[in-house]
Order: sequence, then structure tokens, then C-alpha cells
Amino acid sequence: MTAQRWVKNSKGEYIVEAFPGKGAGTPEVTEEVLNVGDESTIMGVESVLANTKTIGSVRYEIFSGRQLRENRAAVRITDEDTGSVVTLKQYPNYDVAEKEYNNIIGSATRAEQPPTPKVPAVGEGREKRLAEAKRLEDENREILATPLMSEGEISPMQVGLFSARQKARWQKNAQAKMGLQFKIKQLRRSDEEIASAEKISQDITEKERLSSIEIIKGKIAFIEGLGRMSHKPNGQLRIGYQRTVDSYNAEIEKLKTVAPKH
Repeated sequence: MTAQRWVKNSKGEYIVEAFPGKGAGTPEVTEEVLNVGDESTIMGVESVLANTKTIGSVRYEIFSGRQLRENRAAVRITDEDTGSVVTLKQYPNYDVAEKEYNNIIGSATRAEQPPTPKVPAVGEGREKRLAEAKRLEDENREILATPLMSEGEISPMQVGLFSARQKARWQKNAQAKMGLQFKIKQLRRSDEEIASAEKISQDITEKERLSSIEIIKGKIAFIEGLGRMSHKPNGQLRIGYQRTVDSYNAEIEKLKTVAPKH
């Protein structure tokens, strides 16, 4: 059971937020897994899924109003392991919702990625790198003892039994452990392995960039080919699909401005 309230976000804008109401003993659970363009009723508003992204085991979704006259939009965050809706917020218009959605995605992406290790360059001595790896291990024994799902040390069911505070701490430590493991592994590489990895990275960067552009173009072509599902009778894309296509085109332009590495 959930209720709704008006809250002020970090930009000073008022938005509607769903929160547990009286008698709510467990989080709201959603069984629906939507694709872009699918319709659903979100906080009483007939909506269309405009974009979605999964990072780790968390699904992020942004919805626009299905009707042209409907300005309200919503952002939903769901824990895929349990199906629990972590956050559901309604915004006065799509632009405000999209800005908040992009900020959330950016933060989640940065948190998911391990920090770029500062590895001593070739020629500075493997001994120095090994000493740094040992220092990291000695100073972070508690974090490195955190059990990870990817290593079979803990199950989703066990994590689901954690309190909200315990789960938040476990997630934070698990992310930190994966970052440390990556950094330690990088530090333990030989000079030859570092030089080889750098050359391979430079060779594939341009291929990855062009491949990414083609993948996004394929997504746009898919939407364009949905016929009446994605298009109005006058041939124009429906608002939810148009916003998704605009987002894809922006990604393509961003990729085109990236200079290839040599």
C-alpha cells in the first residue's frame, strides 16, 4: 500500500513521490517488465515507457504521459532481484523528469564502474606496483572480506533478508571491493602485459565507437519499423517513441564527436 506526497527536489522543484502508507509492511512489488513504447498506468496516469536502463541489478525507467495533453511524467527504480519498487516519483513535466533520470543514470553508472587505477608506467618497476597492491590489501581487509554474488559467496535471498541499512552498507562495500580487486589485479600485471593491453585498447577504441553508432541506428530503425504501434495516423512518431529517438540521435552525435585514439 502506497501513498503520495509533494516534496521539493534538489533543484527546488516540487514533485510527487510515492511512499509506504499506513499498514505497509513490505515494499511495493512490480511483476511487469516493460519495453520502450509499452503502456502502463503509473501513479494514476496513463503512461508510456520512454526509456529504460538496467545497471547492476537495478532497473531505471522513465515514463511520459500517453495523452498529448498529459504533461506529467514519472521515474521508477526497481530492484530486479526482489521486484521491489525502490523509488517512484512523478514530475510536473517530461523535461524535469528526464533531467533527473539522466542524473540518476549518470550517478549509478559511475558507481557501478570500478575506479581507473593509477598504475605506475612501464619502466617504473614491477616491485613498486606489487608493493602498492599489498598496501591496498592490508588497508582494506574488511572491505575485501565482503561476500559477492558474482563469486557465489552470498545469494539474492540472503541479501533480501537484510534490513534497508544492512543492504545499503553491503552494496557500498561490494562496489568498493570490486573496484579494489580490479585495481589490485592491474597493479600485479607485468610490464609486458601493461604494454600489450595499452596497444589492444588503442586498436579497438575506434571499432567500438563505430559499432556503438550502428547499434543505436538499429534501435532507431526498429522503432521506425513498428508501424501503427509507434506512429500516429498522420505518420509522425508518437510522443514517447519520438523522445526515445531524439535521445538515441543525441547519443550518436556525442559518439561522432569523439576523436579516435592513435
